[in-house]
Amino acid sequence: MIFSTIEFFTFFAVVFPTALLLRNTRYFHFYLLLASCYFYMSWNPAFIFLLFASALIDYLAAPKIMEASSQRTKKQWLVVAMGLNLGLLGFFKYANFFANGINWACDRWFQIPHLNVTLPVGISFYTFQSMSYSLDAYFGKITRERSFIKFALYVSFFPQLVAGPIVRAQEFLPQLYRSLTVSLDNIKHGLQRFVIGLVKKLLIADALAPYVDRIFANPAQYDAATLWLGALAFGIQIYCDFSGYSDMAIGTAKCFGYVFPENFNMPYFATNIRAFWQRWHMTLSRWLRDYLFIPLGGSWCSESMIVRNLMITMLLGGLWHGADWRFVIWGGLHGGYLVLYRTWANIKRRTNLATRIPIKKLTAVISACITFFVVTLTWVYFRAADASVATAMVRRMLMFDSTGEFVPSPLLMICLVVMFVSHLVATFADHEALYRKLPTPFKVVGYGVIFYLISISSIQDNTPFIYFQF
Repeated sequence: MIFSTIEFFTFFAVVFPTALLLRNTRYFHFYLLLASCYFYMSWNPAFIFLLFASALIDYLAAPKIMEASSQRTKKQWLVVAMGLNLGLLGFFKYANFFANGINWACDRWFQIPHLNVTLPVGISFYTFQSMSYSLDAYFGKITRERSFIKFALYVSFFPQLVAGPIVRAQEFLPQLYRSLTVSLDNIKHGLQRFVIGLVKKLLIADALAPYVDRIFANPAQYDAATLWLGALAFGIQIYCDFSGYSDMAIGTAKCFGYVFPENFNMPYFATNIRAFWQRWHMTLSRWLRDYLFIPLGGSWCSESMIVRNLMITMLLGGLWHGADWRFVIWGGLHGGYLVLYRTWANIKRRTNLATRIPIKKLTAVISACITFFVVTLTWVYFRAADASVATAMVRRMLMFDSTGEFVPSPLLMICLVVMFVSHLVATFADHEALYRKLPTPFKVVGYGVIFYLISISSIQDNTPFIYFQF
């Protein structure tokens, strides 16, 4: 079930009023759990058992970790929980990837047959979300949750179930124990946030999808300028697609009175690659930082070990996105960018270079442009059919190869201006205050135009969310 479809609107129109009637009763959480199960089962009913298996692993393992009498026993239970979780994720998502690697290494001496494994929707997200409970138990950051219904609801709550944000147990479980107050303000702000996400998804991401698909379907046919436009279009598409989903998830939860963490914060205005990852897919960045980078040693070790920690974190972060070498390369490139940025930051600190630069605002603009350039270049590996095609595209883009067809996109230019202006307003102005100051007739006309554009964009046949495949 996709947020931007009539099917979801019908589902929400039934679930939300009923939830309001049941709020603050003992049936409320069980009802939301049933609704979330129905939401997930609309794709493939069988995979609901996998979701509950993942939740049950951590629900049972976390108390063992908390009650362990020694550090060694704690680690043993954590290893069991991580092993079972990652085993399920590894089988369904990476079995063929590793099998192909073994087959390539062994050549004709040993071959593993290809497995016909269906990737469950959202498995990467709900596995990481469930695992965080056991990890927080190990680090002593959470108390035991005794109700399996509440814990299962935390893992499966339908707004963020299939594509995040990745919510921590310590962020969501306490909300299940307070009296639920659903106010008109919550509903209004939740629906406004949902509409913003819907606009990003349908009017920008889906509108750019045909152009992106055309360029990446046969990149050898186009010149370097068109390949750059295709990479730029995909950068805007994936941002509006994924941040649009996050907006809809956060807005839907807000209607029920629940608060989810933010997942994006104007990432394309980041002035360095570290800031980009503090603004892009923020809940995944936090997860990788807290449960991988810091346990590896974080930044409290030698410079060579910090480089190792960064590269391991980003390579595994790339692999989390998909069982393909292009995602590993994408993660490796971002790891390399982070290492280069850290080296540059150390040089600036040692030489006091930052104090010698006279025009800091101009420097920030240049830094943001460079960051946007390198991020756009790496999106090629994220979107291309395979790593070899991506490498060929990047080579032609950097050499500014003029052979091939030039295909401009006026729509891309419009979307680029819209995104730039919206980033600008959100960064340097209180956009909520600006919205409140707008006269009511302007708001009515604006919403009318938006819903008209959405209605003619064929809601029933829109493109699935990009991150559903992860």
